Amino acid sequence: MPAHSDATGYLLAHRDSVNEAWFHAVCEAAINSDGGNLSQDELERLWRLFCGLETFAPSAATPPTLKANARDAIQPFHLESLSDFSGFKKLGGTLRLDLSKRITLVFGRNGAGKSSLCQAFKILANPEKPKEPLNNVRSSSKVLPSFNYKLRGGSVQNWTELDGFGGQAQALKYFDSAVAYKHVNSSISPEAVVELSAFRLECFDYAREYLKQFQAYGGSKIAEYRQDADRKIAEIKLGAHAVIDTNTGVFKDWSAINCGPVLSWIGTVSFGEDKRLQKAEKQVRLEQLKGATSAEGQQALALRKSLLGQVKQSLANFVQQCGGFSYSAYNQILLSIQQKQAASIELAGAVFSKDLDVAGQQKLLSAAAALRPFIPAENCPLCRQTLENDAKALFLAFHNHLISTVQTELHALDTKQQAEHSKKRMIEGFAEINYSQYSNVLNADFLRAASDLITSVKASLQASLIDQAALDAYSRYAELNAYIEAVNTEYNNADYALTLASNGLQALNEEISKLTTEIGVLSIDETAYSVRPQIETICQNAISFAGVANVVESYNFTSRLSALTARKKDAHTALVLGSFIPYLDGEYRRLCGASLEQIGVRLANQGADAIVLPKIGDELVHRVLSEGELKVHALALFMCEASVAPHQVLILDDPVTSFDYNYISNFCERLRDYAKDNPQSQLIVLTHNWDFFANLQNTLNGSGLSGAFSVQVLEDCATVSEYVEKWEELCGQIDGYIEPQVEISPDEKSKLSALLRRLVERLTNSYVFNEQRHQYKIRTLQVSNFKDFVKLVPLLPAEADRLKDLYANLSPLEHDDVRNYYSTKSIYQFGTWYDEIKSIKNAVEGRRI
Repeated sequence: MPAHSDATGYLLAHRDSVNEAWFHAVCEAAINSDGGNLSQDELERLWRLFCGLETFAPSAATPPTLKANARDAIQPFHLESLSDFSGFKKLGGTLRLDLSKRITLVFGRNGAGKSSLCQAFKILANPEKPKEPLNNVRSSSKVLPSFNYKLRGGSVQNWTELDGFGGQAQALKYFDSAVAYKHVNSSISPEAVVELSAFRLECFDYAREYLKQFQAYGGSKIAEYRQDADRKIAEIKLGAHAVIDTNTGVFKDWSAINCGPVLSWIGTVSFGEDKRLQKAEKQVRLEQLKGATSAEGQQALALRKSLLGQVKQSLANFVQQCGGFSYSAYNQILLSIQQKQAASIELAGAVFSKDLDVAGQQKLLSAAAALRPFIPAENCPLCRQTLENDAKALFLAFHNHLISTVQTELHALDTKQQAEHSKKRMIEGFAEINYSQYSNVLNADFLRAASDLITSVKASLQASLIDQAALDAYSRYAELNAYIEAVNTEYNNADYALTLASNGLQALNEEISKLTTEIGVLSIDETAYSVRPQIETICQNAISFAGVANVVESYNFTSRLSALTARKKDAHTALVLGSFIPYLDGEYRRLCGASLEQIGVRLANQGADAIVLPKIGDELVHRVLSEGELKVHALALFMCEASVAPHQVLILDDPVTSFDYNYISNFCERLRDYAKDNPQSQLIVLTHNWDFFANLQNTLNGSGLSGAFSVQVLEDCATVSEYVEKWEELCGQIDGYIEPQVEISPDEKSKLSALLRRLVERLTNSYVFNEQRHQYKIRTLQVSNFKDFVKLVPLLPAEADRLKDLYANLSPLEHDDVRNYYSTKSIYQFGTWYDEIKSIKNAVEGRRI
């Protein structure tokens, strides 16, 4: 009893034993598949599951709907005739095989054309081109072999080689010696017998195929990633090659699978503003040193040094002047003067007349005080008149005004103001050089910025209101120190180069070599640092991907495929062989009366594709069984297939060769059962075995199939006629020759003689021996017919003699020319003999008890 109803159960059990998310998805896809390949999205999902980037969420298994049984779905099919053979082997153009009955038995001796007729059937049934020639090799004619065939309900169709082979293979199933040999010497295909769709064994094939697709996808994804990484690495190497020798060091072996050394090294690389300035400075120095190696270069350096000195001196002079002047102190002096003047005015308001000029009054008062101080007194110092109280108070105010420190302080402030203003005027009037003319030794933007800064500082001194903005603008003169330092560096470099040049060429070259090396190191750092983010990204991604790639590449897909094969064989054995063996065992019993076990045949399931081989012990059957037993095996397989295959026309060419009487009888009964079990099928049997012919005829007639059964006798590759032996049918054919009372041809007389001979045989067989005597050898009599012997009617001596004479007259002597023999007999003579035969038949019937 199978553990599962179909192969999906076996696959699911195997899936659960593996317990890997991606494999679960593979099995699920196989169960739900209708045979197509996995899409890119499905393969990518498997990849993510394999890498643990996604969790598995199973979906409901919905296997495709089972297909309808092909035998039930096929359209009705019946082959009605073969005719009009042209250039086809030895078959004559007049040959017409009538296949209108459901069962047709074609009998023909060796050389009668049966094999050629079989080839026509095979052309319609077998898609493979026959190895044997189809044309008549005995003829020099180059006619293209062809013949006509007609299907029931259709028109006559013509076949030539241009139409191809196996045009009706879907409906015709063929058995001949080649098929028998294949069944005996090849593996068995239970799939041709058992409805595999019910077992869904294809799910294992889909799982294997999807596993291979995923393995290939994983390999291609890894290769694609590495190729992309190597391409990016190559681009970085190419971009850095001008500065970094990528054929040495860590760059030499850098690839998608070797990123560790590069990643470690690049982490130590840095290149900031300091190094950038160092590199720029060293490059300038290097250029200067290189220039100093020649007299012309030294002259140019000397000129450069002189020009740089002029710019440096100009800037330094301006900074020096600005450093000697404090704009904020100057502003404070002005504010103090304003405050003191306000206080002075306030004091003056108490002693001076508002209608007169204050300055004039001040001079007058000062001149008067110089003559005599305004100390408190009773008399006026000028007119010496006695002073009243108000006049005393006025003079006291004069005195206080003159002795205050405000005026002294104002004088001191004015002095300071004049000194600072002189400095301010010097700065405002500073005549800087035309910096734009020095662009050949310094950067034009640098010079423009210095000049603009000086202009801005000078402009700040012109502010109408000395506020914080003006003070801040003035204080920017200190920024010129950086300009001076930069110019000084250039000046010193030129001076250094000239000094080295004066010491000799060797010292100069040593310094050039040293600078070149230092610049090279800085350039490497700069270039490497510029691509550091890309290198780190590539290396980190490659190292991360390498872990996944290693898992994929080290995964044992072969073992997983082998396990699927083993589980498929288990399912195949339990389901397919479990269903097929009863079929085959039944056919064995029908054909030889023994089971598979009794014969010793076992079916061995082996190989990746679950190949089934028939064996006895450890040997293949064709090495052990006899010729007849091998034919039983071949026919058993064929009949298994015929019982379930969608073919509606079964064609058998000499199927019982090597059979004894017992096996022939068994096979006749098998064909009878097939015909009865498949009323819509057509059966065509071709043979030259007379015992098989008679036995099959007797078996079919005795089973109520005589109305659907036709016997065709093939002769001389040109004629075929239906064999009849019933009295009424024979008489009907004989009447067709005799009743017209017209002379017939020698060939027709030959056929008429044959029919009359057969009529004599039917008379004795049917009416004398009550169907218990046979003119042809038969294996055995039916025991159920022994009661019919009581109805035997003996011939009278006269009747026996006359029948002997009639049979002799209707049979040509050996060596006689048949045409001459029958040409001497008239139609009337045949009519007389016919009447005599019927008269004896009536007499025998009259004596029946």
